[in-house]
Amino acid sequence: MTYRVCPKHGLVPTNKRCCASRNQQRRWQADKELGRTTAHWKRLRATATHRAHSTCSRCGTAESDHDAGSKLTCDLIGGGDHSRATLDQVRVLCKRCHGHGDGGRRTRKKLGAK
Repeated sequence: MTYRVCPKHGLVPTNKRCCASRNQQRRWQADKELGRTTAHWKRLRATATHRAHSTCSRCGTAESDHDAGSKLTCDLIGGGDHSRATLDQVRVLCKRCHGHGDGGRRTRKKLGAK
């Protein structure tokens, strides 16, 4: 029998589900519901990154293959359905700047605020 490591439960048989696989499945379902897996969103991300010359729109950090911390992501301003987004609603951010914006939402959500 083979085992894998679960952060919460330690060693778990590979044929058994645990919290890690449920969390992964929950994230995938949320991505699908918000339209982040659609071809439209993928094309929009590529166009926005190209238009921004592969730099963060907030701090100006350029995407570099040598620096893993400078990976760029696309953020939908105001959230919502990514499959209906337009190019004007997308901003290109580095992981650090994207984390600053999302960090506040996450904290407010934990505290029960909207």
